[in-house]
Amino acid sequence: GPADTFAVKVPFADDHGREFMWVAVDSVDATHIVGRLDNRPAFVRAVNLGERVLVARADLNDWLYVRGGELHG
Repeated sequence: GPADTFAVKVPFADDHGREFMWVAVDSVDATHIVGRLDNRPAFVRAVNLGERVLVARADLNDWLYVRGGELHG
């Protein structure tokens, strides 16, 4: 529903390192997830908090959703 939140954890990497970060999901298709980065990177500089990102579903590491204020995942 409109009040639900869904997020996935995926890796991001650049010359400064690699880290797994949460992405708040906007849409999903057969191969990709579109959303906004929901972490402030500690090492990676290629992306920023709140930035819209496109990630491969194959890279999905973890997931969660919030429904009615209750965390699942």
